[in-house]
Amino acid sequence: MNHLKRILVLLILLIIAGIDTFAQSAVQITLKPLTIGDTLQAGIPLKLMNDGQEVLKVRDLRGKVVLLDFWEKYCPACISGLPKLQRLQDRFSGELQVIAVTSSPESEVREVLNRVDFLEKVNLPFAVEDSLLDEVFPHRIIPHIIWLDSHGVVKAITGGEEVTEANIQAMIDGREIILPLKKEPIIQVSTNFFGDARADSSLLMRSELRRAAIMNGRGHISLDQENGLPNGVFFRMKPIGMFYDIFSYTKIGFLGNLNCRRIINEVKDSLTFKRYANANLPIPYHPNKFPYMHYKTRDEFYKENILVYRLTLPQGVPDSLLLRYVLADLNRYFPIKGRVEKRKVPCWVVTAADSAAALLASNGGKPRNIYNSDSVGVINKPLDMFFYWIRHFRDAEPFIDETGIDFPVDLAVDFRDSPLRKPRNGYIGNNPLDRDMLKAALQRYGLNMKKEQREVDMLIIYD
Repeated sequence: MNHLKRILVLLILLIIAGIDTFAQSAVQITLKPLTIGDTLQAGIPLKLMNDGQEVLKVRDLRGKVVLLDFWEKYCPACISGLPKLQRLQDRFSGELQVIAVTSSPESEVREVLNRVDFLEKVNLPFAVEDSLLDEVFPHRIIPHIIWLDSHGVVKAITGGEEVTEANIQAMIDGREIILPLKKEPIIQVSTNFFGDARADSSLLMRSELRRAAIMNGRGHISLDQENGLPNGVFFRMKPIGMFYDIFSYTKIGFLGNLNCRRIINEVKDSLTFKRYANANLPIPYHPNKFPYMHYKTRDEFYKENILVYRLTLPQGVPDSLLLRYVLADLNRYFPIKGRVEKRKVPCWVVTAADSAAALLASNGGKPRNIYNSDSVGVINKPLDMFFYWIRHFRDAEPFIDETGIDFPVDLAVDFRDSPLRKPRNGYIGNNPLDRDMLKAALQRYGLNMKKEQREVDMLIIYD
């Protein structure tokens, strides 16, 4: 019995020691933002896929140069950069370790890897469901690259452009590298663009326009937490992009893809047109080649033409007032002006045959959207939501839904075989809309597309 007691006491002591050791290791991992010159704590765990290990700790990476590539599935630039990182990983195998870090779960990362053609050969280790590294290296703009030397010391924090073979070789050789620090916008609470708006009961609205200190990023519309109405606008872009984004948000339903078919350009002055409203440039309203006007480089052009606009409305306003307020501001600030008018333009009118109800009826399940590099669709969602995603195509005419279908549907269109699709463009909406393929697909669901002239809201740009 005494022997058994001794064994029992020993086991208890071992358990207590184990708990104490675990507690000590937990205390040692104190998460705080790091910058250049700091050392990344060795005990931070990473949940991995693609590497044969479920969990990796930072200490396991010691002895190699490490690039932490923060990316997300909604970022086309991040996705397009993964093959480049894979080539560099292959080139410096044994001396370099690239880790692709994302907050997305493994299932969603695998979905991206499976659906994007040019990611077939990417087998980098992916750190998924990350929140720890995101806390250590806070950022708002991606891709976001952290450069660690073989001892875990942060040597650089950059965007994707600085990731070159020459810079990596210099790190591996132990040479000092000085790369430009990636600039991040100042993080602001959405209701606090200009100080504490809620604390100032006399503030009705306030706006400002200034040159952008950071050239990348786009913007957002913030909502009042109490009533859900828009109470703040932040844009970082060329002036015409500001006109389009507020129009798109209030009239089409989303920020983003510039759809030139919803804009009528009536700018008469040739220089104003060329600088502010030239829709014929290779990238909409952004010159691709220089010299352009008096700008020798893209950086010169961006520094003068990428601006920041902010508007705050403490209590929030409906979309109609938001549009009115922002257009009044922009019309006052810029040589180009904007107004919204109903104009007759070519539209696609969609009607339903008798068979449509049965062909579209949802099989149930969790409601979800389909919008990726090759497909658009909805599962167990209203038909309106399908056309919401179709409107993301940059050249899509307005779609008028006259089907009368008011029940949840299952409807998906695969554009994978469209000759207009370029996988490197990322999301399918960044490609031209293949109307013939869409029309044929809708017919299989009992839906018909017919081109007609209809009155719709259009953004008129003038001087």
